[in-house]
This record gives sequence, structure tokens and C-alpha cells, in this order.
Amino acid sequence: MNVSAGYKYLKDVIEWTKYIYPGKEFAYSTSLNFDHKQLLYASVNVSPKLGFFRPTWGFNYNQQFFDTRKYGASKALSKPLLSCSLDNNFALSETMNAAISLNAATSNADGFLMMKSGYSVNLQFDKSFANRTWIIYLSANDIFKTAKERWTMYGLGSGTTKDCYNYTRSISLQVTYNFNAKRSKYKGTGAGNEEKSRL
Repeated sequence: MNVSAGYKYLKDVIEWTKYIYPGKEFAYSTSLNFDHKQLLYASVNVSPKLGFFRPTWGFNYNQQFFDTRKYGASKALSKPLLSCSLDNNFALSETMNAAISLNAATSNADGFLMMKSGYSVNLQFDKSFANRTWIIYLSANDIFKTAKERWTMYGLGSGTTKDCYNYTRSISLQVTYNFNAKRSKYKGTGAGNEEKSRL
């Protein structure tokens, strides 16, 4: 188990925001400099081995302390982020592995953005043959089509909202062949045997 926590004070921080041009009737998105921003964060990571089940789980907390109202936003934004990354790996045999991963996050404030909650689920499978000479990888990403980009920006006198899907769902098949996997001079089964026989 690994536990960590920290604090950051960011002086002259630069944040992306929506800004009304002085004396004009139009707004644009830009990066502006602000006095400071504070961050508080913590994480817990565990990697137990339970027979063929070998998960790696991470849990994170992150919260900003940034006076958005003071800088002209219409809303105070300080909601913390709670997120998890649950990688569940299964060693089905010496030559076959499977994994299902869940990544999730609560709604949270990030600068002048209010991010909405979301999650995604990925699957992966691999099978090796002939002492790992051949390896087949099969993966499916974002199988439920839930990894969306959703946020609202509370800018300086103006705002905007985005709610879209960035087409991260995919299926892939990869076949790998390792040349001379058994007789490499530097790695693999029998490494160095050819050199030894010459001496």
C-alpha cells in the first residue's frame, strides 16, 4: 500500500477562462494570469495479490482553493475531485491474462471550469504462444461509450458549456512476434549460452 498527501501554493498562476473584451460586446477564451492558487491532494494505492486475481487500485482526492468570485466569475468553484482507477488483472494461466479497468471521477472544480462526473470501462486480453515468441493482444476501450467531455466555464462576465463525446471507444487486435526469443545474447531463455560455448 502507498499513501501520499501534499499541498501546493502556485504563485502567478495562469488559468484558461472566458473574457469579455473591454469596451466591446464580444467574449473570447484566453489564458490569464492570476495572483495565486492553492491545491490540496492525497492518494491511496494498493496492489494485493489474491491468487490469480492481481488488482491495482488507486483512489485520489484533489481540491483547489481559488477565489473565482474575486476574479470576476459568477460562481465560487471549490468542489473537490474524488476519483478512482480500478485495474483488475487476472492471471488465468502462465500464458494467458485478462483485465477489466474502471476509471471514474466525481464532478469537480478546475480553475474556472466545473467538470461533470464520468466513468469509463476498458477490457484487455493477451495470450502468448511458443515461450512468448507469439503474443496476441485484444483490447476494447470505453465499451459503454461513457468517456465524455462535459464541463461549464464560469468566466469573467461570460461563460460557456461543452458536452460532447470524443470518440474514444475502440477495439484493437495486435499480434507480436519476437525474433530469436530463445537465443538472444542479452535476454530471454538461454541468454548468453552461445557466448559461453565459445569460451
